[in-house]
Amino acid sequence: MARSGNSSVPSEMRLTSLYNTNRNAWVDWTRYWAQWKTESQDRYTPEVGFLWRADDAIRPLGRFPRLYTLEALNDVPCLILLGASGAGKSATIARYAATVKPNFAGADSLIDIEALDLKSRSDVSALLDNNERIAEWRAGNGLLYLIIDGIDESPLGSESLTDLLAERIEKWPSYRLRLRVTVQSTEYHRGMRATLERAFSNAKTETQKLSETTGAAGGTGESRSPVIVLELQRLQHVDAEQLARKQLKTERQVRGFFSAVRQSDAEPFAAQPITLAALLAYYRERNSLHARVPELFEALSSDLCKPRKLNRQASTRATGRTDGKDWVTLASGICAALVFSRSDGLWLDDSAP
Repeated sequence: MARSGNSSVPSEMRLTSLYNTNRNAWVDWTRYWAQWKTESQDRYTPEVGFLWRADDAIRPLGRFPRLYTLEALNDVPCLILLGASGAGKSATIARYAATVKPNFAGADSLIDIEALDLKSRSDVSALLDNNERIAEWRAGNGLLYLIIDGIDESPLGSESLTDLLAERIEKWPSYRLRLRVTVQSTEYHRGMRATLERAFSNAKTETQKLSETTGAAGGTGESRSPVIVLELQRLQHVDAEQLARKQLKTERQVRGFFSAVRQSDAEPFAAQPITLAALLAYYRERNSLHARVPELFEALSSDLCKPRKLNRQASTRATGRTDGKDWVTLASGICAALVFSRSDGLWLDDSAP
């Protein structure tokens, strides 16, 4: 779904905006990424529940993936970052942009934008062709961190925007470029990686040197590519505990919450930021969870579909006289329209009432 944004907004302000609209975005989580599952043979994580790591004290048998933080892959020229809607991609990339900047050398630079702002080719040209900071970077010897959040949300479409981006990168010193692009997993296609690999062809030598010394790209042929596709992993149990302690009043409530999660088999919900926040809000109001997953799913869907702004909740002019079930019905209709029309979003005119 569409988000509003401004390409000139600093990463610190974007983080604050994310906090105001989604309280879990401000938690100081360390989020982990693994190679995209269809491109890595060295990958194992349970399909449901919290993220297990190889160094967990208690863990199921099986192979574990190499897990990375974004900071650990600073030397890789291009990262395509996948994740489901509500998994925390925007919050993670905004926090990364805000934390990487203080470590810059004098000639390094960062441009952090939301693809939703790139509505036309002229927008892309204004940002990439007529940008003084990019011109200075090309003439200098520092690094440029170019972060594009939600490339699939641009009205241009992810394929067209990737092509326009690649045309510029081919003319740039791409071995000094650090491109980070986020995209919903369902919207990612292999052509995006192939296009960017061609654009970063003159960065291959530097990337190969890096991978040979650090093993950053794994042992599956990734080592020769300057482009790595990663998928955001689920939360660890410690992450959920951190948010629970922030939103619940007492340690007894925190223990009660996780006990209810186990009894309701709701761990898959607690392992994703958006549904974890909904679970906590539900538990905070009722001091319990539904005993069965279908009932809990219906209750959470009702809560998640309600307007977040209090003035819209109270305004019958803006929302009509609707209850939770009505909002679920409306949301279901929107989802069905998107699926059957093969669209990836709804365009809302900012001037609409």
